Amino acid sequence: MPSRRFFAILIPWLAAIAVALGASLDLGRVSTDLTRLLPRGDAPEEQLLLGQLREGPATRLILIAVGGGERVIRPVMIAAILLLAGRMLGAY
Repeated sequence: MPSRRFFAILIPWLAAIAVALGASLDLGRVSTDLTRLLPRGDAPEEQLLLGQLREGPATRLILIAVGGGERVIRPVMIAAILLLAGRMLGAY
C-alpha cells in the first residue's frame, strides 16, 4: 500500500494538473482561420488576397488523402467521399 508521503505528493500534483487543465480550457481559443498567421496586408492587393482566403472559395477547400487498401477499392472510396461532401454542402 502506498505511504502517506506518496499521497502527500500525488494529491497536490493532481490538483495542479486540474487547475492547469481548467485554465487552458477556459482561456484557450481554438480557431481554424489560418490567415491569422499571415502578416497583415497593407496594399489593396494583399487585402483582397487575404479577404479571399478568409471568405472566398478557398475557405471550403478540403484536402483528403486516400491511401492504402486495394487499388480497386480506392476509386469507390473517393467517389463515396465526394458524394458525401456534395450532400453536406447541399449540392446533391
